Amino acid sequence: ANGKYTDPQVAKMAEILANASGFTPDIGDTIPAPFGTTEWTAIINAVQGKDIQTELNTVEQAQMQALGK
Repeated sequence: ANGKYTDPQVAKMAEILANASGFTPDIGDTIPAPFGTTEWTAIINAVQGKDIQTELNTVEQAQMQALGK
């Protein structure tokens, strides 16, 4: 990984990943669309003060849709 990235932060992340013994993706990376986008939007909405239960319900619906349930 060394020498291939010009941004120091990206180079640092590349080095960490290249030497990692394991890597676990976020759940949003493993469930098909529209879950990932909906998950991220819900996190932002909750941080900005929107009702967390409403956001969780929206994410649950997207998860069920993505999983075909």
